[in-house]
Amino acid sequence: MNENRERLTAVRASLGRQVQDQGLPLVDTVFWHNPGPKIGGYLAFQLQMAGCGETGAHRVDLQPRPQRFKSLSELRQHLEREHTNKHWYRGQRRRYQALYRGVIPSLIEAGLGFDAVEFQMESLVPSVYRSFVRSSPATWHESPPLGPPLDAFAAPLRAILRSGNEKLIEVFVQATEMIGLDTIRLLVSDRVNIGLGEKMAAPGTNVSKEIAKLISLAQHYEFNSVMVDVTRNVDIAATFASSDWESGKRAREGGGVIYRFDASMIEKASVDMLKGGVRSPLLGPLALLGVTDVHEIGFDLQRPVRQQGGSLFGLETAAAHFLFQMHGALEAFVFEEDDVGADDIPEMNYLRPTDDPGLAVFDMSARDQVEPLTDDEIADGLRRAGKSDKEVARTLSWRRDGII
Repeated sequence: MNENRERLTAVRASLGRQVQDQGLPLVDTVFWHNPGPKIGGYLAFQLQMAGCGETGAHRVDLQPRPQRFKSLSELRQHLEREHTNKHWYRGQRRRYQALYRGVIPSLIEAGLGFDAVEFQMESLVPSVYRSFVRSSPATWHESPPLGPPLDAFAAPLRAILRSGNEKLIEVFVQATEMIGLDTIRLLVSDRVNIGLGEKMAAPGTNVSKEIAKLISLAQHYEFNSVMVDVTRNVDIAATFASSDWESGKRAREGGGVIYRFDASMIEKASVDMLKGGVRSPLLGPLALLGVTDVHEIGFDLQRPVRQQGGSLFGLETAAAHFLFQMHGALEAFVFEEDDVGADDIPEMNYLRPTDDPGLAVFDMSARDQVEPLTDDEIADGLRRAGKSDKEVARTLSWRRDGII
């Protein structure tokens, strides 16, 4: 396996250099290399219309034009009237903006004069990437080198392994198998495009069910993750849009924002990203995209259930925001004041119950323990859950070979 480990190291290093050279998220550097004539032409048209700004870059504005309401109760009534089963929501106390600046080599090679590009978008960035977007423009070029996949989820996985929860550790084992498959897809992407079967993916996404479960659990219990949590329920989104996160109390002063996502349009955006034109085989294992329901995730965990939770993948990329704009998948609704008429929405304490068994598993003290998992931690956790020596040895072998 040493040869494969060396090839993996080389592939990951090459992808890391793309991010450093182009200044955009990894998936963007792959997608924009050859987005196809429809999407590439639309991007070139928008850049041409925008013109060159003071920074020397052509900027594309991907932020949705907000619909404005005087009060939260007025906004709730509007959203409830229009609600269908294709809608997902996310409430926030305020809007945030992200600005990406980078280069797209294919545009430079086309000689269109777009030597530098900027993407301005809603900062709906998954928590694991937020340190890069705190600056304007974002500092994607400072991304750390790509490493073994488990390193990206070290803190929540450490919490699961320490808990001894057999059901969750079984999900961990199943997820490592799917992570290993993704690594193999990456390793052979220069020769063959290995897809992920529909039955293997979480509904509405290109993410395996097991990996989606792990990521979703991490996010709902406040560990960094690569997804954004959403809800099917307007009132629950209204609670998050009008409550202080730390205290859980209604803020009362000021307004907020509720985002609405259309799952049917997200599906079209996913098709455009992964299957349209001449797509790189790298996009399959690298680009996580889509929205899926996680409120029936099980394991006696209450937060996903009470929040009627969903997981939305892909919002760290400019490509996703670009495709969402093309298909009308994202809308923003702003309200000016949290009025008394909205007092019947759920309280934050109900959505984050203190007696949730999940809090014993996802110990908050472990959130900052992001150093890579050791072999001893993995072996001890698997054995506590009753895994055989053969299963432990296989997992550790994959880990040492850089597969997981």
